[in-house]
Amino acid sequence: MAANVAQMAARMKWFLVFAVAALAVSPWAFAVDPVLVDETNFTLVESGIVSATRGGMVNLHLNVSVPGNFSYQSVRFSGPLVPDAEGNLFTSIFEESPGNPYRFSVSSEGSTRSRLTPALPDAYTVPFEIGYYALPSAGIQSDDARILELASSIAANSSSDWERVVKLADFVNSYVEYDLTLAGAEEDAVWVLENRRGVCVEYAHLYAALARSLGIPTRILTGYAFGREGSWFGHTWAESYIGEWVPVDPTWLEAGYLDGTHIQASRSTSEFFETRASALVEHGAGISVMSDDVFGGITQGVGVTGISESPALPPPVVAAGASTMHFGSSTVVYAKVRSPDYRLVELRLIPCTGTSGQPIWILDGDTRVVAARAGVEEFVSWRVRSNPDLPAAYMWTCPLLLSSNFFADSGVDLALTPQETGEPVIAASLSKSSVTLGENETVYYELSGAPQGSTVGFATDSGVAKLAAAQGRREYSFMPGKLGLNRVIVFSSAGNAVELSFNVTLESRLSVESTGFTRTAIEGKPMTVLIILSNPSAEPESALVTASLGGQTASTRVSVAETENVYLTLTPDASGNSTIEVALSGEGIYENFSLPVEVQPKPFVNASTIRFAFIGSRTTVILNLTGEGEPFMVNASINGMKSAAGFGEVILESDPGEKLFSLEWLDAAGNYYNSSGNITVPAEGGETPTPSPTVSGETQGFPVNAMLLCAGILAAAAIVTAAFFLFFRKPA
Repeated sequence: MAANVAQMAARMKWFLVFAVAALAVSPWAFAVDPVLVDETNFTLVESGIVSATRGGMVNLHLNVSVPGNFSYQSVRFSGPLVPDAEGNLFTSIFEESPGNPYRFSVSSEGSTRSRLTPALPDAYTVPFEIGYYALPSAGIQSDDARILELASSIAANSSSDWERVVKLADFVNSYVEYDLTLAGAEEDAVWVLENRRGVCVEYAHLYAALARSLGIPTRILTGYAFGREGSWFGHTWAESYIGEWVPVDPTWLEAGYLDGTHIQASRSTSEFFETRASALVEHGAGISVMSDDVFGGITQGVGVTGISESPALPPPVVAAGASTMHFGSSTVVYAKVRSPDYRLVELRLIPCTGTSGQPIWILDGDTRVVAARAGVEEFVSWRVRSNPDLPAAYMWTCPLLLSSNFFADSGVDLALTPQETGEPVIAASLSKSSVTLGENETVYYELSGAPQGSTVGFATDSGVAKLAAAQGRREYSFMPGKLGLNRVIVFSSAGNAVELSFNVTLESRLSVESTGFTRTAIEGKPMTVLIILSNPSAEPESALVTASLGGQTASTRVSVAETENVYLTLTPDASGNSTIEVALSGEGIYENFSLPVEVQPKPFVNASTIRFAFIGSRTTVILNLTGEGEPFMVNASINGMKSAAGFGEVILESDPGEKLFSLEWLDAAGNYYNSSGNITVPAEGGETPTPSPTVSGETQGFPVNAMLLCAGILAAAAIVTAAFFLFFRKPA
């Protein structure tokens, strides 16, 4: 080994995958639906090999990740754990004389539970300490023009950030093709946008970039989850802050609710928690860390000791517009869904199959994704048509199954017949092709040949209404509740259905009334931006307000009725002229504007020289104060006796001896500063010491009123001729 040794560091992306073999300890795991798993008890062994490229290693130090403890996860580990800035946990391994190669192994055990989102606020403020999760980061280019445009298009006509999150997750899930050949590639969001392939990392990167581009703070979570292929995988997902941290798994299409097979190991802006190693090695050599597992593969390091499964939610109510259909006729099938919490619900309508072809065709896609809200009845519908070419010698009963990721299966039977059912001819039109939210839409309709006792129905995006069928031109009015493209299906209970579509827009009256700053901007000190919003309409309107300065972003979502004061806090990191970028976005409105701001430097006060003069038994202390910036309400004191001061000469009086000397001042925004230290005040004829005060720190607040010196002391000090010059150390 060469005389010189160098300390080298190696970093390894730590992706472990649950082993199929490990499931032998829990054979029931194969029989459960992972989306309904409420809790998983697990053991985890994280292992790998550290090796030097040549020679040996000395003083090997390893940091290995360990899954953390959260409200939804409990982990037991026997050794010491150290958290990082994100709260991720790791344990340290030290070997003075390790072998080369050196095998390490870390064991933990615990349980993880499903995550629920029981409630979300209508308006919220993003806490300052998580604002950076809304900024671009490595692999998540939320500032890319294509991503910005795409996210705005996907989330258009959303009524809440929850709906935006669901739309983005659904888009990524359908847009990206799962490709295991990219396991471990960790491609960035722009690459995924262009190539439309990847594994969970790529899904999470693209989702996070889209969400952040809308101002929604989003972070990356890594760990392990049970894959839909029947194996355990190292896994990556996300969570977004929309008043609460909401889990989002775009790979498995879960949001709001996250199943209990997700074992969380780390969370961060974009990087994955890494195992780190350092050691002394031969000059020019390096060390490497290799996991026993490949991300996306199967590991022998995880065992499952128990799984509990939640029952499916009660089945949705499913109905059809007509129970009997003539071959070639159409109708509507609709369902009402009520979720106990906020969760992404996927519903799929599955028609029957027959030896003579497909008896029922779904005309507008078989799958619906619903941004379900706690306790709110959601409504979905499908337009279906019977096959006109079915054998005329038969009558059919065709069951349609409604399948869901959370709800028990339900369905409805349709009778298909070659005989005429008396279905009417439906002529229908709309009064307007576009209405504003809160405005009625009107359907004009006429039924020709409707059998007596039949009904006419209207399936909208908000529900179903039925009326007695009548001859002649009629009308039906309703108020849409959904922004964007809406549809209404006019149907008869005797068969036949007609679909109409229209657009619902929001005529925003929201505007920025005024802006300003509540305090002067000071370098390194928090300042508050005030944006006053006004809304003259009777209905409250929601908007996202974002302010950015340098690399900082602060945002809040507010519901504005009449007038709303919005306060956003930023901290300037440099003095001089700067600009605060403010954006206001909501349905029907998008404004951005710039606020010029002059950031003042942090003021500083220092006693550059101190002299002493003697009158009787007391000593007069003569200070020369210098500094930087524009300090206000400067006070100088010795043992608490204060005197108002400023740059230049200040005179104080003190008894001889060891004294506490201090300076305090404010900046233009009212922030409080001080510096202090001990000083030996000499008596007449004594040795003059050199004071050496030290900084006591900075706090927020205001100083007490200064105590002015009496006129006699000022007059006496003016005739002092003997003085000693001392230097006062500048506070940091």
